[in-house]
Amino acid sequence: MTIYSHSNIMGKSLIVDREQIKESILEKTRGDLQRSLEKAIERKGGGSFSSVHEIYGALAEEVHEVLEAIHDKDPQAVREELIDIAIVAFWGIASINQKIKQDVEK
Repeated sequence: MTIYSHSNIMGKSLIVDREQIKESILEKTRGDLQRSLEKAIERKGGGSFSSVHEIYGALAEEVHEVLEAIHDKDPQAVREELIDIAIVAFWGIASINQKIKQDVEK
């Protein structure tokens, strides 16, 4: 099934034909993210980010790295950097949740 997405770029309407991602690919991607998260915890431990500024810094670094991979036209490196962004975002959310939980328990 193909989905058509409408975009408006510089005042011009575009119709983009987007292929739907197969469930098997979504499952593989979930597994890749889970394994990458487990490896990151093994390497770095389970400590939370200390502030939202630290989260931002980690995300900014990963975004810079994905941009470099895009400029290098290296799809595998782009994929790896996007996984890193997802892990940082996940860990940032978990860190904020941890802080909220501690504040509620006080």
